[in-house]
Amino acid sequence: MIKNLNNFLPKNLQDEIENTLLSVDFGWFYFPTTGDENSFKDNNVIETYHFTHTLYFYDDGINSSYYNLVKKILEYVQEKENIKVKTLLRIKANFTTPQPNYKSYNYSPIHTDGYDKNIYSFLYYVNDSDGDTRFFDNKFKLINTYTPKKGTGVLFKATTLHSGSCPVMCDKRLVINFVFEVEND
Repeated sequence: MIKNLNNFLPKNLQDEIENTLLSVDFGWFYFPTTGDENSFKDNNVIETYHFTHTLYFYDDGINSSYYNLVKKILEYVQEKENIKVKTLLRIKANFTTPQPNYKSYNYSPIHTDGYDKNIYSFLYYVNDSDGDTRFFDNKFKLINTYTPKKGTGVLFKATTLHSGSCPVMCDKRLVINFVFEVEND
């Protein structure tokens, strides 16, 4: 299940979130890799750095003063998709930039966000950008691609193999990643 969500957030909230994440007051933290030791790599994978901002983590709770603004996205997703979040596991913003030698067919290591069937991921695209999100089947064959468009998002089971990409033509790609357990899946 991979579902593209369009027109679910009011325009003023989309703008507020984008302006907040791009303000000089929003703290981004350097992270040297986009994958981990469990990530799959093929000939199109280029490992890169990126910047992150963790807003919520299950073990630590709220980790950012911007949590209340960003959690509104998940509230709209729950309403639109008629799902109920049982346990919030993570909310993390990712900021990627163009990288040397990176082409439009390259992507970050392929990974999942969870291993339980009741865990979902939601990627919210903060800005218009290139740097597609790619989805793969269990044999690592590409099955779907989404291009970041401001105010849209992709809802999928966290067990789904996927990968992000750095922008090539745009100067930045901003995504907020939500990982959560749902009731009665």
